[in-house]
Amino acid sequence: MELHFLPYGRVDAILIGDRSRWVFVDGGFRRDGIKAVKYMRGLGIEKLDAYIATHRHRNHVGAAPVIIREMKPGVVYTRDARMKDRTIKLASGSAEKAAVQAAHFQVVTIGYNIKVGDLQFACIGPRKLRKCTAGALAENHNSLILLLTGSDTQQRVLLTGDTSASILGQCSAIEGVSLLKNPHHNGRLPVNILRRIKPKTVVVCNGKPPAKAYSRTIHSVSANLFTAGARGDGRVTARFKDGTCHIETTK
Repeated sequence: MELHFLPYGRVDAILIGDRSRWVFVDGGFRRDGIKAVKYMRGLGIEKLDAYIATHRHRNHVGAAPVIIREMKPGVVYTRDARMKDRTIKLASGSAEKAAVQAAHFQVVTIGYNIKVGDLQFACIGPRKLRKCTAGALAENHNSLILLLTGSDTQQRVLLTGDTSASILGQCSAIEGVSLLKNPHHNGRLPVNILRRIKPKTVVVCNGKPPAKAYSRTIHSVSANLFTAGARGDGRVTARFKDGTCHIETTK
């Protein structure tokens, strides 16, 4: 299993693969989606097996229409039934709108397992969706929270979107993960939640590293910290093999 955290700034753009099966999570703004498509094609990827939209904020799914049009995912997974309408509104031009309209959107609930080859994404949160507009701050609380495993089932990755510490604390099965995608870019998790998760590695998707105080908190739980961003570590790639997570960074 491998995860590519793309360095597009204060956005989530995550490519995940295992044994030639590929899934993309969010993507950022539309301009980031264009870059993500170019990156995937540079790896020889012409089609996605699935696309996952965590929540309706533009800096997460503004890229969705172009990725759906160009990479033709077999299924678009979301926690929110309003996501298809949101994605259509974000589309640029008739071709993108038609591609989104034709795409198969699957709404997942707590306990649902998204299976793509050896990749398995267990939906563990949120329990309830808040009623809010797509651009509202409260939309962060609707972020899809996923526990990911691949062919190396000993390695678990916690994908958090922009969720809050309180919602994450309500989720079961988050103890002892190999890698945590830090919620809300440079958002701060309290030390008690980090101690419960026990991540070996934390990846922050942001333009620059988190504040020094939060960096110290992450290191205090014996976790390595990487920032996917131009002023951080650049692109962060995590590869899992033989029970070990290998991290590569590329400026």
